[in-house]
Amino acid sequence: MSALLSNVEGGTRDRIIDAAIALFCEYGFQAISMRDLAKQVGVNAGSLYNHIENKQELLYEILESTLSSLIVTTRRSTKRQDTPAKKFQAFLQSFNYFKGVDERGLVLLYREVVSLDVKRQTDIRNLQKCYLLLLEDILSPIYLNSLPGRLSYMSKIVIGFLFGQLQWSSADLHEKMLVAHLIRFVTESASQNA
Repeated sequence: MSALLSNVEGGTRDRIIDAAIALFCEYGFQAISMRDLAKQVGVNAGSLYNHIENKQELLYEILESTLSSLIVTTRRSTKRQDTPAKKFQAFLQSFNYFKGVDERGLVLLYREVVSLDVKRQTDIRNLQKCYLLLLEDILSPIYLNSLPGRLSYMSKIVIGFLFGQLQWSSADLHEKMLVAHLIRFVTESASQNA
């Protein structure tokens, strides 16, 4: 069963999630109370618990859904490519596409994992590891002759950069230029450390 109760009317559930995403993004998870969320949705604070288990579970569902969707989108996009370079380009483009679709979810994923309890953090960290391993699988042929650990190191740099740019809302990074620079950075790094 979903973290949000399954008997919830779709419209109310969607309004709760949308309001939570907006408030958590703008003010941070810790700063938002259930009363704030209820006010934003237009319901009584006590009645929120008829629709959601608690604030922690709501945040967890948002983060899990965002990351799972990103992984599915990325797998679908990279699967259609036939070379490591094209797969890497598709990986980067998938992130940029997804950022256009769900930037607030990605911002919360970057910023609010630490707000989860230990078990939920572990679940999200495991999904993050799946995303990292997806990139490592793509880059492994490029880093085949590199120093041990270089593949993992470069994969973490790429993912760190992609998520880090979410915090620079004023940065006007053109997607094609960004993809081209990251591809050059990764491939030149592989050839320099072979």
